[in-house]
Amino acid sequence: MKEFEKAGTRPEIVSDKQGFVKGDDGTEMEVSHTFLTADSVLFDAVYAAGGLSTDMKAKKEAVYFINEAFGHFKTVGASHDGIDLIADLPADTGVMTEASPSKDFADTFLNALAEHRHWNRQV
Repeated sequence: MKEFEKAGTRPEIVSDKQGFVKGDDGTEMEVSHTFLTADSVLFDAVYAAGGLSTDMKAKKEAVYFINEAFGHFKTVGASHDGIDLIADLPADTGVMTEASPSKDFADTFLNALAEHRHWNRQV
C-alpha cells in the first residue's frame, strides 16, 4: 500500500464488511466500501492483497467484484492468499500475482495501472 500511495494513487479498501482490516505488519486500515456497496468498474484497478477470512473465496461478491474489473479490461493484481481469488482468471495482460509483493511488483502493477485499460485482453 505504501508504494502505491508514494506513487500518488489513492488506494481504497474494499472488504466483505465495514470496519478495519489488519495488514501482515499489524497496520490497521479502514474499510472504505464493501463488495455490496461498491462496483469495481468505478476503480482504475483491483488488487487483492490477502488477509482474507477462510470463507472469503466462497463469497460470490468478492469473486464477482474482481471478475467485473477483469471484464472491463482493468489491471488486476493479487498477493498472499488473495491469489486464490483470481486463480480462475486467465493469465493475460494486466493480470499479475506475487506471493510476497516487492517494490518491483508494485512498480509492475503501477505501470499496468498507468495503461488504464488492457484492450488486447481476451474476455
